Amino acid sequence: MKFYAEKAENPFYNCHPSGVPVISYHAYALQRMNRIDEALQNYKKAYKLHPYNYQILSNMGKCYGVRDDFKNAEKKYSELLKIWPESRQARFGLAKSYYEQENYESAFILFDYLDPKRENESLKTYFEKIDSFMQK
Repeated sequence: MKFYAEKAENPFYNCHPSGVPVISYHAYALQRMNRIDEALQNYKKAYKLHPYNYQILSNMGKCYGVRDDFKNAEKKYSELLKIWPESRQARFGLAKSYYEQENYESAFILFDYLDPKRENESLKTYFEKIDSFMQK
């Protein structure tokens, strides 16, 4: 994928007909290869071309999260929610960013929105830690 993404981009063709910057495909390939810093550099270039693209914002948030840069992950997920307020993926990313920054009250609100009955096993550990913190 990285090979084709590099070959596709040139000064005359920087966006796919769908409007997605070609460099974002390159960034995604780097992200999948766990070359997060390089992926972020390319996502930043793609962001300049298309600042409202769901996948670019979401993947930037994920990359910042992998780097434990939760403040910047929070910014990207917040930006994403302003554009797509119903995005469950963005809510989860923002909740996780809050959680990792020990902003448990904000994390709880978002996690509770995602799973009010607390039936989702993948969120159980988050709820347990938040509950223990909030009982103090």
